[in-house]
This record gives sequence, C-alpha cells and structure tokens, in this order.
Amino acid sequence: MANYEDLDVFQRSYQTALRVHRLTKEHEWDDVVRQIRRATKSVPANIAEGLSAVNSKPEMRRFLGIAIRSCNEVRLWLDFCHDLEYLGTEECKALKSDYNEYGAMLYALWKHYAS
Repeated sequence: MANYEDLDVFQRSYQTALRVHRLTKEHEWDDVVRQIRRATKSVPANIAEGLSAVNSKPEMRRFLGIAIRSCNEVRLWLDFCHDLEYLGTEECKALKSDYNEYGAMLYALWKHYAS
C-alpha cells in the first residue's frame, strides 16, 4: 500500500480542510466554525492514522470508518454554516459535493480492507 500522502482521497480532503479553514477564519469565535474545522481535519487525520504500516486490517477499517463518519459530520456542519449565512449557497453545495465524493472513496477503501 502506498503512503497515505500519495492517496488522492487524502490529498484532496486535506486541501479541502485547508480551504474550509481559510473560509471560516473570520469566525474564529464561533463554536460551529470550531466544529467544522475539527471534522474536516478528522478526515485526512484518520486516513493517515488508519493506513499506518503498523495497523492490522481491522484497525485500518476502524479508522476509515471514523473518516467516513467525519465526512457525514462535515456535511451537517456545512448546512449549519450555510443556514447561519457563513457560507454562500454555491460554496456550500461545492463543499458538500466534495465530502460526498470523499465518503464514497473512503467507503471503497473500507470495503477493500474487509477481506
């Protein structure tokens, strides 16, 4: 297995986490922003931790499962940010689409480690 940093799903989710952080910077004080930042960073962090060479397949699946759940959490927080008018409709739709895609990619990896 390649290094997690070589995975498209890691690179893309990491870049999106950075984008979300920059987009939300002016709302440092807001609890919703802290939650979405934590959730977006959880996706690449759990990919990295899960695909460590020392982990067994069940451990890899556990961390990938956490990353999948974090994708769902991000989508929820994006709705909050949109509804609170921190994010515009188009940006919210684009980010939610990204996290739908990451979730699907992660699910494929999760299934791969089932055997």
